[in-house]
Amino acid sequence: REKLMDQFNLVKKTMDSHVEETTKLKAQIADHTHQMDVHERNIQSVSREISGLLGKIEDESSEKITCERVAANSQKRMAKLHEEVQAKELETQNLQNEIARVNVDGLNTKAHNQMLKDRLKSLGEDLSER
Repeated sequence: REKLMDQFNLVKKTMDSHVEETTKLKAQIADHTHQMDVHERNIQSVSREISGLLGKIEDESSEKITCERVAANSQKRMAKLHEEVQAKELETQNLQNEIARVNVDGLNTKAHNQMLKDRLKSLGEDLSER
């Protein structure tokens, strides 16, 4: 009977230690499960932040492309305006040259007219002397 009692006590101690170990393991499992839940929520939060940042990057990239296109179009318009200015400057120079030629022609005509008047006067005087 004593032997049975010793066996019973031994089995009870073993069972108690198993129950205690099981309780500890269940507590560790619960703690790990809680930590895993926290990590999963953090992962989801970081994933949302990444998605938001990727969206912002996409927006910035699109805006950059738009700015580059606007700059290219501005360069084209500036080049066209520069060509138009050069054409107008050339046209102005040609008009100034034409005005100068007309002025020279006018002065030449006045000089020729004066010469003809002088010749007429000279011929008139010669004629009256005869």
